[in-house]
Amino acid sequence: MGLLFLKTYWKHLAILTVVIVVFIVVFTTGYYKGYQNQKQKFNAYVTEQIKVAAIAEAQNKAKVKAAELITKTLTKEYEDATKDLTSYYKRHPTIKWVQNSCSSSARMPEVSVTASKIDDRAESDTVSTEGISPLDCALDVLQLLTLQKWVRDQESNE
Repeated sequence: MGLLFLKTYWKHLAILTVVIVVFIVVFTTGYYKGYQNQKQKFNAYVTEQIKVAAIAEAQNKAKVKAAELITKTLTKEYEDATKDLTSYYKRHPTIKWVQNSCSSSARMPEVSVTASKIDDRAESDTVSTEGISPLDCALDVLQLLTLQKWVRDQESNE
């Protein structure tokens, strides 16, 4: 029975086999060519991204180095200025805190409405019997000015 089928339809089976083999060869070849094409594109993309990452890393390192240099420089300047201020006020011990003698109409209330609801008073440990030390005020101002300069320099570094 099977032999009769093969004798009758052998040409059809041979053509079908050739078509299937050709289809498999063409499909496999096309798939391989497409895979190779996409692999080349992907490898080129990866290479480009590696170069971009290396450039970005170098730029980042340069910015970090510049930021550290700014911080180091300003820290040194601040320490020197602090020493200078301290030595200046030690050389001039007669400098006293100047109290403002405004009329009562121009004075602010001692405790504002919002501050009157606070549970605890803020007290400075540097207040003497004469008031706040001029050196402490000068050091606070120096610190604020140095911090402002640090922020400006860091922003200009970006």
